Amino acid sequence: MVRIARTNTERLIRLINDILDLEKMEAGKLELKVSTPECSDLVESTFASVRGMADGAGVSLHAEVTGTPQVKADRDRLVQVLTNLVSNAVKFSPQGAGVTVRVGEEADGRVRFSVVDQGPGISQEQRARLFGRFQQLDSSDTRSKGGTGLGLAISQAIVEQHGSHITVESEEGRGSTFTFTLESARPASVTPPPVIPEDASRHEVLVTTADAELASLLGGLLAHEGYRVVRATSLIEAAKHLDTALPDALVVDMRLPEGHALDWVRRLREQPRTHELPVLALSGRSEDAEGVPHWVDWMPRPLEESRLLKSLRYATRQPGQARVLVVDDDASTRRTLCAQMERLGVQVFEAADGESAVELARETTPDLIVLDVGLPRLDGFEVVDILRQGKGRATPLIVFTGRDLTRMDERQLTLGITRHFTKSRASEEELVSSVRDLLNGLLARKAHLS
Repeated sequence: MVRIARTNTERLIRLINDILDLEKMEAGKLELKVSTPECSDLVESTFASVRGMADGAGVSLHAEVTGTPQVKADRDRLVQVLTNLVSNAVKFSPQGAGVTVRVGEEADGRVRFSVVDQGPGISQEQRARLFGRFQQLDSSDTRSKGGTGLGLAISQAIVEQHGSHITVESEEGRGSTFTFTLESARPASVTPPPVIPEDASRHEVLVTTADAELASLLGGLLAHEGYRVVRATSLIEAAKHLDTALPDALVVDMRLPEGHALDWVRRLREQPRTHELPVLALSGRSEDAEGVPHWVDWMPRPLEESRLLKSLRYATRQPGQARVLVVDDDASTRRTLCAQMERLGVQVFEAADGESAVELARETTPDLIVLDVGLPRLDGFEVVDILRQGKGRATPLIVFTGRDLTRMDERQLTLGITRHFTKSRASEEELVSSVRDLLNGLLARKAHLS
């Protein structure tokens, strides 16, 4: 009985620590102690902590570290990420199988980490929920594997704090590969511009600055909001990136050492391919932007984060009138909400269940979602968890439900700017006022930004 009590107490402590970690990350209060650890040491430390578990499961561990790469990262937090990924791979690997950690430098000056297993694989639907809080994929199988359901959410948050993102490649019956990249501690050699990997699930922002501190700030901020960040340290490097693939928006530091950033942007406007590329200028004088079309905003430093995120939201949205997705399984409530939205002059899409809501959110990229919680097929919690993994992560959200929500419920039911209403206590005026606020000027924007 004492042993059982001790085991349960230790599990509860781990759960509390995990929740505290997540709260710190979401509040931006997690301090990273950045150093330049060797990747071989990171892998060895990871294997040391999971070897007992792997031996007990009959799973072998393999390291494939090419060269002697080093990264700019918080060593302990990175070991925590790798330990989570490797322990999960061990849990779901059959006896006699192997788990491999591959590490190697890439041409763009980053280091790629991959954790490869030979487990049952992950379906497309399960992958959409993989990094949500308290997610365990199959109650009939994975519950027996243990864990709090927070490990992958924490791992994703830590990697995003480092300006990157964990991706998953998997095929049912053929195993899974979890991958992320980090900045190398060694300067990159002069090479052709890297091929920017396609990731249709997230908006891409090209940040051009030679200021390492500013780049780190923007990388963490934008990655936390769900953007994929590509960095260029000079106008020449930025031009090479633009030749390879166009991002959804360009952020340019006007204080680049080489100068002429404004002239460079003017030249972009003269080229058909980049004529309408949205540009956010940092640390310049607003009067310098006169006569330059398609500026989204001109921002002084120190940077105002909320203004930057608002501007990027405008920059990456599809042109046209404001779009609102109304999700409720009750037809009469849905009709009432749609009528209220249409009176505001917005384009309304409606869904009666969670699966349809996710599909419509991906197809229409709404500017606001009004969401009930008690939905068939996928409930509101699952819808939010799925949307957090892609472009919907920063979408403003109104949760409009008949149930009373706890503080934990409210934290889970959050995308971008989010407001929570109980149907029996919210007036029509309150709801409409919140819609106006969250659309934040889009009601007057009938056409393409210019």
